[in-house]
Amino acid sequence: MFSREYTFESKETRIKRIINSVMMMMLIMLFIIASILFVIPYIAKNESLSSNEYFSVKSPDVIAVFTGDSGRIKEGIELSKKYTTAKFLISGVDSRNSFKTIINHQNLQENMQELLKEQSPKVEIDYLAKNTFENIISTIRFLETDPTIENVMIISSDYHILRIKLLLKALYKKDSKVQFHYYSVSSDYTQWRNFKILLIELIKLMKALVLITFWDQDF
Repeated sequence: MFSREYTFESKETRIKRIINSVMMMMLIMLFIIASILFVIPYIAKNESLSSNEYFSVKSPDVIAVFTGDSGRIKEGIELSKKYTTAKFLISGVDSRNSFKTIINHQNLQENMQELLKEQSPKVEIDYLAKNTFENIISTIRFLETDPTIENVMIISSDYHILRIKLLLKALYKKDSKVQFHYYSVSSDYTQWRNFKILLIELIKLMKALVLITFWDQDF
């Protein structure tokens, strides 16, 4: 791309050619980045549609919410009410919180006592996870406590789903009968906050791919 086009190339021509080549490379990189930014929430949306279809006639055995952004826990509670037989795991909760305080923060239009009575027996709270990798490890450990679990629905923000899926595929043992399904909370990318999070997620996704490349441990 930067090689000379002519044997007797002038200095000005060479500078113009290099500038044009650099600009072309930048445009290609911007196109690739824009495509990935579009694909991340698009995949999450398709995963949600697939999960809705799969669980239209059956219930997940476990609903696992990976905390970290608004809307995730509230969506998990709504789905837990819908699938009454499913266990409910909330991963990545601050140690100062209980299920009661978690519910208080969701602004749910329901009777608190009734919701606690209904949901508390099947709720498991993970206080140890501090990031996505630890969310996955905690979820895997939770699944190991019950060999009858076959279908798990994981809930997170749409920008987060692809990274979770890639990490789970790499970290969880290949011979397991457990199937993972994903349900995403949609983000409004016209808001700068959400678009900035999506950009940061792209960087985290690249780091996850590096981790996956060198990871050789099974769970």
